[in-house]
Amino acid sequence: MKFRFLLFLLLCCFCVLRAEAQLPPVIYRDGIAFYIIAHQDDWQLFMGSDVYNDINRFDSKAPDSNNRKVVFIYTTAGNVHDDDDTKTCNCKDPSFGKYDHIPYWRVREAGARNSVHFAGCRYGSVGPGIPYAGYTNVNISGHSIATYVFKNTKSYFMRIKCGEYSYFPTYPFDPVHTIDSSTTYLDWNDFVNTIYGIVETESRGFKPEKTYFHFPEINSRINPNDHVAHYTTGKAAFEMVRKLGRDKKECYNQSLYQEYNIANLPENLSPREMQAKTAISSVYCLALLDRNAWAEWSNVYMEWSRRNYCRTVSSCDSIAISDTPITGKGGYSVKLFPNPSDKILNIILSEPVTGDLTLRVCDPTGAMFHEETVRLTSATNVELNTTDYAFGEYFLTIFSSNGILGRAFFMVNH
Repeated sequence: MKFRFLLFLLLCCFCVLRAEAQLPPVIYRDGIAFYIIAHQDDWQLFMGSDVYNDINRFDSKAPDSNNRKVVFIYTTAGNVHDDDDTKTCNCKDPSFGKYDHIPYWRVREAGARNSVHFAGCRYGSVGPGIPYAGYTNVNISGHSIATYVFKNTKSYFMRIKCGEYSYFPTYPFDPVHTIDSSTTYLDWNDFVNTIYGIVETESRGFKPEKTYFHFPEINSRINPNDHVAHYTTGKAAFEMVRKLGRDKKECYNQSLYQEYNIANLPENLSPREMQAKTAISSVYCLALLDRNAWAEWSNVYMEWSRRNYCRTVSSCDSIAISDTPITGKGGYSVKLFPNPSDKILNIILSEPVTGDLTLRVCDPTGAMFHEETVRLTSATNVELNTTDYAFGEYFLTIFSSNGILGRAFFMVNH
């Protein structure tokens, strides 16, 4: 009898395990959203209401279901002055009852996890209980990256030393290291390709029209006085999406966020959105306070919590003007160097031109940024002074009296 009972239990266990193994994967009907940011508190302060709405896309009749997957990619370990913990005093970790000194970047990651936990709350639902799940290291493009999963979110912590990463003197930059010595990024392309690898891994099975990208605005005229690490992260994300679009031959929506400057813009959030954004920023700061760390909560944080500003553009707006020179009327084409440009952009025409040429420069949205007319006498070389141009990407169109001679894409790297 006991044998039959044990056999019955084993059979039941086998059936349960088999059923669990055959459960269909989670279906995110509203697609996947990537938030690519430099620091652990950036999305809360500058994208918070959008993140909260993305995480909380669920059916009211099924509060534990998720309709959109949200992936965070944190590129740096924190601000430059945080790398040596000069602001931390004696940080502690109350989760494990230990009072050993812990680095400030780990405290900030705890704050980021707090914000995700809070944003992931469901009406009438509960959390997983304490302790939460730990980190899992994954290999992306040959680099070990710490990941953290909570409900319909996944976080990637690249942990680059911000001091090395943000102030690189030339393009591409030299090798940069992570704060935890987990890996080294050999150059700019290696860094961009790693973000590309994360996106490619997470976006499998999602249609391009339901794959959304969010990152800092790279045009400093639209997003003035932002942190240099924000610009650099936005630049890497912009290049990654452009490469993804070329490789997949698809168009992707990308939302580019204004950041520090939003404190000077009119309030534009509803009371509910403002509450959500303030709450997820507050629980971030609470994690810092609980660990005896300095929590950055000031008047400007309150101003940021009342606003969200971004513009959404298609990656095809950038892909349409590719790195390959485009031939204009009469078989003319143009080449640009150096590209990225520092102070002078040299424009080389495939054939000599005599007469007036109009050089029209537009930003990635298509808005005209600069226009000038030059007169040539059987010349093929034209110079464009980019000294006063902001860091970012631009499109150049060259007109003659006969029409467009050519178009080309270029970047300014200062």
